[in-house]
Amino acid sequence: MSPLGFVAIVQIGAGLVGSVVCTEFSSTSLPEACIDDPSKGWRIYHRTMLFLMCNMLSLFATFGMLESLLDDPVKHLLAFGSDWMDALLMLVMPLPIAWLLYLAFARLSRWWNEFLS
Repeated sequence: MSPLGFVAIVQIGAGLVGSVVCTEFSSTSLPEACIDDPSKGWRIYHRTMLFLMCNMLSLFATFGMLESLLDDPVKHLLAFGSDWMDALLMLVMPLPIAWLLYLAFARLSRWWNEFLS
């Protein structure tokens, strides 16, 4: 398997796992328990799963935006370098939007907890 395929499968698979975990815990408990758990281990776990979900969503959004802006993003971005450089580019490109999605979800979660209290 090429490095690009491996990175794509890991990002999408980890994002799906993160989505399932975030959906399961946010529907059964208050948002405070999801990302602001008193236990450090659970807090790190929930925040990591949330970031993996946001990373997958930003991967789809990034390539969707590139598809609308460029004629063929694969030809323009991923076709000129080696397989390792293409995999690194695919790994790094969605990170800025992933952080914004993570911060937005965390702020919305905390606001919702204050609203319910």
